[in-house]
Amino acid sequence: MKRKTLLLEADIIQQIKSAFNLNQIEITELLTQAKRYDPKGTGYVSKTEVDDIMRGMKLIQQYRSQITQQ
Repeated sequence: MKRKTLLLEADIIQQIKSAFNLNQIEITELLTQAKRYDPKGTGYVSKTEVDDIMRGMKLIQQYRSQITQQ
């Protein structure tokens, strides 16, 4: 079975920018998290791993919105 992979820098940053309004520090933190899934340093991570990272970001975004509403 062939793994679906994404180029770490370009594809992940594009997905993040389209989904969230993040500053550069937050984007850098996400790339750091994504690189944990790339121990060989190839620059590619699987689509499911990117989905896990994005799911984590959605939870953080929901938490932030709850805090600002209070």
